[in-house]
Amino acid sequence: MSAPPTAADRPILAATDLSSRSDRALARAALLAAELGAPLVLLHALDEDQPPGLLEAARREAGLALQRLAAALPGGMGRGAELLLAQGDPYRVIQQVAAERGARLLVLGEHRRRPLADMFLGTTAERVLRSAPCPVLMVHRPAAGPYAQVLVATDLSDRALAAWQAAALLGLLQRAQVSLLHVRESPPLAGIALGAQPPAAAAAAAEERQAQSGAALADWAARGPALPAPRLLLQEGPPAMVIVEQAAALQADLVVLGTAGRAGLARAILGSVAAQVLGEIGCDALALPPQA
Repeated sequence: MSAPPTAADRPILAATDLSSRSDRALARAALLAAELGAPLVLLHALDEDQPPGLLEAARREAGLALQRLAAALPGGMGRGAELLLAQGDPYRVIQQVAAERGARLLVLGEHRRRPLADMFLGTTAERVLRSAPCPVLMVHRPAAGPYAQVLVATDLSDRALAAWQAAALLGLLQRAQVSLLHVRESPPLAGIALGAQPPAAAAAAAEERQAQSGAALADWAARGPALPAPRLLLQEGPPAMVIVEQAAALQADLVVLGTAGRAGLARAILGSVAAQVLGEIGCDALALPPQA
């Protein structure tokens, strides 16, 4: 049995399907590896469900393609990268390699968007996010430099706090303006529709909810990384829709998400809010899988 990787050995792992969609992910992974002084591993999973002769030819072609991708990384950042080919179902291969290498971060390219059919669920990326042993960065935009505007979405849970802390430990927030967003779901309309509360009482109740949520967000933020004071944002509405809208309004280049919230909030589990955000967001997204 091999010894567990030391902190210095823990790589940035970038998984690629060798398509043009993954170029941006590889560039971002290389940039982060250089900033952190971490090893860089470029991984491609080969489809093993083919005859041996074809499999060997596919291996040769994939190896050459990985070499070309590494050579094309800006600033020569791919020269020292480890190029790794493995056979098997992509999400299982990615999970296994990330665990064996003790990856500090897994970087994925934009998943394939299929009109009307692809709601993110069921894709390799979604399956990886259910089982990855480390934070996962989904890259949509070119890696022009460090992130400048980061939106951290929180349900005020410890899981969301861990995602924010992971982003800080990975050096993703060092030069960024950080905004913390807590979305309260709209209260039930039945009582309002039936005139259960006079307008003044309803307004007072809304102000009280806002004040309580603001205090809770401030308390949660005080437990976060020791970084320059973030902006605190409170919104009301459908969480996923509000997160996507706020990311666009702030021109965020990174959104940070926990993928499992408080036990009583079933809709905060991956497959609902996080999955919808990851499927619709236009910028990069860092997610902390349940097992990370």
